[in-house]
Amino acid sequence: MGLIRNLFKQITATSGTDYSQRSDSWLINEWVECHDIEAYTEVYSRYSMIVFDFLSKKVSLDIAEDGVQHCFSMLVENPKSFKTIKNLKNYFLAIGYNYVKKYSRQQIVEISFDEKIEKGFDLLDKQDVLSELIYEQDSKKIDKILNELRPEWSDAVRLRIEGYKPSEISYILSISDVKKVKNNLYQSYKYIKKRLLEISGEE
Repeated sequence: MGLIRNLFKQITATSGTDYSQRSDSWLINEWVECHDIEAYTEVYSRYSMIVFDFLSKKVSLDIAEDGVQHCFSMLVENPKSFKTIKNLKNYFLAIGYNYVKKYSRQQIVEISFDEKIEKGFDLLDKQDVLSELIYEQDSKKIDKILNELRPEWSDAVRLRIEGYKPSEISYILSISDVKKVKNNLYQSYKYIKKRLLEISGEE
């Protein structure tokens, strides 16, 4: 069991039941205004493992643990920045994702398109040429095309394929406007369709 899991186990054992019934906004306010360690402990117990499990699918366990530590060190060092956050889970995921992306981009695990492509492209018509072509292509070709996209676009597509909604993608990638995420996905799909058609014509 890793460091984060041990910490989670210890903190969960000491968390008060009253705090477990409180809302995220109440806990953050208690931590910011009163430096209430029980409030901080409850936030940690709620979200540390969620962030760790999310990051550990992208990078090594050691870096995932560093990402969790970074998230909660921000809560200690700059607590007031959390007061206006409406979705605390997504905010922690965004902080953690940006951390590992910045320091360990090369270690991010490539998504298995063979298993998840249909789920990710549910925005498209099932009869769309792109959908039909994707089912006929191997994952290496799809990966190659995604690597041709702008990083922001390819990251959005990969997260969409992984099952995240545009609103969740905007949090993870720190894009404030969900419409921009949707536009990035749309433009990416158009480009992928074009490239797949080109590849199909060359073979």
